[in-house]
Amino acid sequence: MPTTISTLTLRERHYSAVRALAALLVRVCRGGRCVEARYRWIRGLLESLPLATNEFALAVNRLNNGRRHALEGETGAALYELQMLLRSLVLCK
Repeated sequence: MPTTISTLTLRERHYSAVRALAALLVRVCRGGRCVEARYRWIRGLLESLPLATNEFALAVNRLNNGRRHALEGETGAALYELQMLLRSLVLCK
């Protein structure tokens, strides 16, 4: 991740979150190990988006659930949570 979140415009932050989630989904699908830095990056992007409190809480919950499932080797559950998070970000743009 070459730039810091604070230097990105709102639109760039939104698309960065979507791209980062999509990359994470591919990684989980291929059985790749979870990368903590990627989760922290996505969490930071979520924090920078103008989401309503309930939308933010649900997004963070889905991200945390996806992370936990991936770490426990539950690929299907991880993919479901991350796909639902990705869908919510695409719909809220």
